[in-house]
Amino acid sequence: MIVAATSTYSVPLLVSGATIVSGALLYLVILFHERNKLKKLTAKEREGDAKGKV
Repeated sequence: MIVAATSTYSVPLLVSGATIVSGALLYLVILFHERNKLKKLTAKEREGDAKGKV
């Protein structure tokens, strides 16, 4: 009985699982992209501060 009920919902379960996985991957890509942008921005600010103090 459980197997029969689960097999009818297998496609929606797989689709929802794939949606969650793809969302997590996109989240990680955006997270690392923004992190690298922030590192570059802070490096430029530190460089500018170092030149201004001399």
